[in-house]
Amino acid sequence: MLGMYVAAHPLDGTEHILAAHRNTTISDLLASGRAEGTVRLAGLITSVQNKVTKQGNAWAIVNLADRDGTIEALERNGAAPVQLAFPYPRVNEPMVRKLRRIMGAHPGESPVHLFVRGPQKTTVYLLRSKVNAATIASDTKGSFGQDTWHGVA
Repeated sequence: MLGMYVAAHPLDGTEHILAAHRNTTISDLLASGRAEGTVRLAGLITSVQNKVTKQGNAWAIVNLADRDGTIEALERNGAAPVQLAFPYPRVNEPMVRKLRRIMGAHPGESPVHLFVRGPQKTTVYLLRSKVNAATIASDTKGSFGQDTWHGVA
């Protein structure tokens, strides 16, 4: 192995596809020094190392490469989280009661991440309830609006 591509990079010609499915590049993420939060990356999985914890839970180390960089990510076995977002002024007692009822009507395995957008920053809460991501979307959108549903991460 030379450690470089002699003919062409495997992702040549796919930049428009990658850009549509990410919110940052790997090199930009690494340059930012950011160590927390959620990002959406797109690229080529170059290797996967499957692991098991002492408790028997599966996880993996995944290497992801895009045109400009490579990053190692940890992947857990389990349901991906549902992401909901509300502007700070809409978060009130009736909204919380309604959200709690909806989550209770859709029990499942997916954790819920609640993004509350304030004027200066967004705070992310991990809610205690776990939901069925396949069934809760329509109730959430119908009760709170389309812009509340940010999908499954």
